[in-house]
Amino acid sequence: MRKALADKAVDSNPTVTINPSAWYDLFACAKACPVEVGGYGYATVTDGRVHVNTVHPYKQVATGTSVEVDASDVVKVHEAAVAAGTYDSLRVSWHSHVDFPTFFSTTDTDYITSVGASGAPWLLSIVVNRVGDYLARLDVWAPVHLWALCELVPADPERDAAAAKAVAKCVQ
Repeated sequence: MRKALADKAVDSNPTVTINPSAWYDLFACAKACPVEVGGYGYATVTDGRVHVNTVHPYKQVATGTSVEVDASDVVKVHEAAVAAGTYDSLRVSWHSHVDFPTFFSTTDTDYITSVGASGAPWLLSIVVNRVGDYLARLDVWAPVHLWALCELVPADPERDAAAAKAVAKCVQ
């Protein structure tokens, strides 16, 4: 088991882009569920920046203050990601706090620590609520454990590139 050399919060807050449909899905899941709900997501790193592509709920038993994820569903998700060649992108963990403020509880930070101990290179954790608040945290474990709170910015790189091409053709 790998042990981090240091646990350090980074002073600057990196910006993480998120596909607009994933942004919508996070809050739609939170609004649709009268109790906590949690899930996973896929993200990629391009040019040193994290981009969240999709988010999905796990099968789970939930209350107003906790989520018990169905372990067999987690296995299915991981096996499907390995089979599809997308396991390296399975790097987002999210859950809601219903109508409560967004924060990372001891349970959340213990889970984040366990992901790092499993050998994962990085993890983006997101907490949302039904009001529309969020808190995002990026943890990186190699070569040392560093983490930072992040700003999430809806962005669609493909649409942005297409818009840039369209504007370049139209604007002289």
